Amino acid sequence: MTKLRTFAWSMLALSLTLFVLIIILMLLLIHQRRRQSFSAETSHVYNCGHTSAKTLAHVLASRRASSSSGFKT
Repeated sequence: MTKLRTFAWSMLALSLTLFVLIIILMLLLIHQRRRQSFSAETSHVYNCGHTSAKTLAHVLASRRASSSSGFKT
């Protein structure tokens, strides 16, 4: 019975450790995507000098294409 209890506690500890690791990795991924998105938007705005309806439509279309493929270019 003692071995079973020790095994159960070790599995619980391992599961919680892996869960925390997954949460940390997801937060890092979200932070990285937001940072890349922000830097791409700001460089695009500074290069254009102004935002027209055509430019806005182009940016939105490229976002839709990148979100549907799952990768940000």
